[in-house]
Amino acid sequence: NTGSEVLVYTLTHSASGTRDDYEFNVPDSPNQYDWDYNTLTDQDWIEYDISEPNIAMNNWTISFNWETDWWPTESSFWVTSPNGTTAEIASGLESGTYSVSLDSFSGELLPGTWTLWIEDTYGDGGHQATNIIMSVESAAPENNWLSVDSYSGTVSPSETQNINVLCDATDLLEGNYFGEITIHSNDPFESEVIVEIYFTVGDSEYDVSISIISDWNMIGLPVGLDDTQYQIIFPNSIENTLYTFGTTGYSSETELQLGTGYWLRFDG
Repeated sequence: NTGSEVLVYTLTHSASGTRDDYEFNVPDSPNQYDWDYNTLTDQDWIEYDISEPNIAMNNWTISFNWETDWWPTESSFWVTSPNGTTAEIASGLESGTYSVSLDSFSGELLPGTWTLWIEDTYGDGGHQATNIIMSVESAAPENNWLSVDSYSGTVSPSETQNINVLCDATDLLEGNYFGEITIHSNDPFESEVIVEIYFTVGDSEYDVSISIISDWNMIGLPVGLDDTQYQIIFPNSIENTLYTFGTTGYSSETELQLGTGYWLRFDG
């Protein structure tokens, strides 16, 4: 902090990734002339159950093909979430292909029964939705491959603060991923700073070399591993010498976690 006042900051982030976006194929609605006023009451279309993932939603999108008769203005397409929120997807659509995004369900949980239906005000049907794909984006940071170890804080004048950024490839397919970390602060000259993150996932294995000195070392977990026992990762370390330091002092540990610093002693 090069200023004369305390810097107050918050962090947000977004990231592309297969664990953030989920798609569900909803069965086609009834033939456009097989119902009258309401597909739900006339043809039981449709109560659609989703059991997982158990996430809170951010964006909700539905794409579909729409077929209508000569009176498209009589039509409307509706959805009710498991939480009971009802929203109109569209009304008065001409025949065509559509994608509609709604923010009505932001923050609600995904699992449960989703109810979708089509209405016709005149009572002679005439509208059908096919090739329906419901897409949701997770609102929970823990479902992203990108995370940070501090989402808010303060930095005093002339001081600095390190923030660890974690890119977790677990369950991600091979490929290139992109994310952004946005720093919001009370800086009068630059209140918002965007840090771009590029992450490549491959099937290669890499060796990580760490320099160790005799006696005590400040160490951390260099990569994500299945077995994080410290004497498996650092076989030359002395038993029962792994410690973290917190508000209550030093604490003995047996396993390492990403983003955490440790003291560990080694033989000379």
